[in-house]
Amino acid sequence: MPYRAIEVKHYANKGKVEKIKALFKPAKQTAQAIEHYQWQVFFRTGSFNRKANIKHIQSKLSERYKYTIPVSLSSAYLRKLCV
Repeated sequence: MPYRAIEVKHYANKGKVEKIKALFKPAKQTAQAIEHYQWQVFFRTGSFNRKANIKHIQSKLSERYKYTIPVSLSSAYLRKLCV
């Protein structure tokens, strides 16, 4: 399923845009580590645990940001399954 993006005019300077772009790679790496951990939890217990403690996962992201990843991933994963 192709995704379309609409260009939106913004007023961020180049420095802010670069900071945002710099988050993409660490966010993807952290998401993959969380996904791996959640699958381990699933195979041990038979279900995923959205409230699992993921503080042991090493990341350049803040703890607060790490906890927002599983919610967005699970909804993206569910959308993939429903297609």
